[in-house]
Amino acid sequence: MMKKILLAVLLVALVAMPAFASVQNVKVGGSIDSMFLHRANLDFGKAISAAPGYGTERQNLFITQTQVNVAADLTDNVSTVVDLINERVWNDNKGSDSNNIDLNLAYVTLKEMLYSPLTVVVGRQAFSYGNSFVIDTKAGSVADSGIAGAASDLSKQSGLDAVRAILDYNPLKLEMFYGKITKTNSTLITDPTNGADKDIMGVNATYDLGDSRKTQVEGYFFAKTDKTNENTYKKNGKVYVPGVRVSTNPIEKLNVSLEYAHQMGTPGSTGTTAQSINANGIQAIAAYQLPVLTKYKPVLSYDFTYMSGDKNTTDRQYTTWDPMLNRQNIGKIYKALFPVNNNVTQTLALQANPVEDITAKLSWTNIMLDKKLNSDTVSGLSLNQPDGAGTVTNVGQVGKKGLGNEIDASLVYNYTEDVSIGANLGWLMPGAAITKPYKTTASQAIVNLNVNF
Repeated sequence: MMKKILLAVLLVALVAMPAFASVQNVKVGGSIDSMFLHRANLDFGKAISAAPGYGTERQNLFITQTQVNVAADLTDNVSTVVDLINERVWNDNKGSDSNNIDLNLAYVTLKEMLYSPLTVVVGRQAFSYGNSFVIDTKAGSVADSGIAGAASDLSKQSGLDAVRAILDYNPLKLEMFYGKITKTNSTLITDPTNGADKDIMGVNATYDLGDSRKTQVEGYFFAKTDKTNENTYKKNGKVYVPGVRVSTNPIEKLNVSLEYAHQMGTPGSTGTTAQSINANGIQAIAAYQLPVLTKYKPVLSYDFTYMSGDKNTTDRQYTTWDPMLNRQNIGKIYKALFPVNNNVTQTLALQANPVEDITAKLSWTNIMLDKKLNSDTVSGLSLNQPDGAGTVTNVGQVGKKGLGNEIDASLVYNYTEDVSIGANLGWLMPGAAITKPYKTTASQAIVNLNVNF
C-alpha cells in the first residue's frame, strides 16, 4: 500500500513540474569595466565667473560597469539572449539606481521563419546601421543607469525594445524594424493624446558589390514619431530620414566612406505654425594605413561631419538636424557638452602600435557651428552636463561660429586576449562662439581596466 501511495505522489509531482524548453547550447559571458574618472571645468569656468572665490568645477570618482550575458540555442533556428547590467559609482549609496540590476538585452531570434531568407528578432535588442550616424540603439535613454547622475555619456546601456525582420539575399541584406523609444502611459485611457510616446521605425538595405575594392552601398529610410507635445500643439512631431552611404577602398590600405541623409517632416514642438523640416547631415571618413614605419602599423584618419542648424527659428523652415539615435565619438568631451546638431566637426587622428599589444592614438578635433549665432539663437547655445545637473545656459557669443578645439591622447594595453588596460586624456579649449567670461579649458582623464569573460 505504501509503495502505491509513494508511486502516486511521484506521478503527481512529475505531472506538476513545469515544462522547460530543450536547450542545445548555453553560453555564459559578460564583462567588468572599472574606471577612474576625473573631469574639470565642463562648465568652461562659469562657476568661477558667476561666483568669484569658488574653486574650479571638478569631478573625481570610480565607476564599475558589470554585464552578465546568457545566450541559449534552443534549436538550430531558435535562440535567446539575456543581458543584465549594473553601472555604479563606487560606494554611492545615495543614487537610487546605483545598486539596481537593469535588463539591458532580452530577445528571441527566429531564423528561417516562414521561409529560409527571413530572420525575426523580437525583444530588447541592440543594433546599428552604417557608422552609427543616424541609428544606433546604444544612444537610447540611460535614465535608469546608476551613473546617469555622474557620467551619463559613458553608459553602456544599449537595448531598444523592438521587432526586427532581416531578409538575407546575399549580397543584398534588407532589414525592417519598429522600436519604442519611450512609453509614458500604459493604462486604459479614453484620451488618445494622453501620452508622450516616441516611436522609431525604418528600412535599411546594404549591398556588397563584390568588387576588388570591397565596395558596399547602403540605403535607408527611417521615421520617428514624437508625441511629447501633442497635448499642447495638437500634432505630432514627425521626422522622415532618407539616406545613402557608400564605403570603398579606392587604393590599397585606404578606406573611404561617404554618407548623406536628408530630414523632412513636421516638428511637433513649434506650436501651431505649419513649419516643415528641411535638414541635412553629411559625413565623410577616410582611414589610411601609412606605408612608412610599417612595423608600428600607423593609421592616419580624417573625419568630417556636418549637421545643419537653423539661423532663424521663427520662419516656416525648420533646418536644425535631429540627432535621432546618433552614437559616435563616445568619451570625447565635446560630444558630452554640445548638442548633436548645428555643428561641423573635423577630426584628424594618428594611431600606431609602438610596442606589441599597445595601441596609441592622438587626435585633434575642431568643432564649429553650422549657423553663426545671432540675437535670435544666441540664448539657445547651452552646455549639456553629463552628471545630470541640467545645462549651463547662455554661453553663446553673437556673430561667432567656433565652439572649440579638442585634443585627445589614449593608450590601450592588451594584457591578455580578454583583459585590457586603457588611459585617455582630453582637453577642450573653448572657441570664439563661447562668450568671453567662460574661456577655461575643460579637461578629463579616464583610466580603466576591462575584463571580458
